[in-house]
Amino acid sequence: MTDALNFKDLRAGARKRLPRPIFEYIDRGTEDETSLLENRRSFERLRILPQVLTGGSALQS
Repeated sequence: MTDALNFKDLRAGARKRLPRPIFEYIDRGTEDETSLLENRRSFERLRILPQVLTGGSALQS
C-alpha cells in the first residue's frame, strides 16, 4: 500500500483488502465500543509539539 499518504488512504486500503466483518470489527470497535471510546479519548489528549530548528547556534546580527 505505497500510495497511502494519510490515515484516510490507509483506511480505504484496509476496507478493500479485509473481509467486511474484520474491517468493521477493527474500524468500529466491538459490542459497546468501550475500547474505541477510550482510544479516541487518549488520542484527543495527545499534543504534538514541533521542535523546528532546535540545537542550532543563535544568529549574530
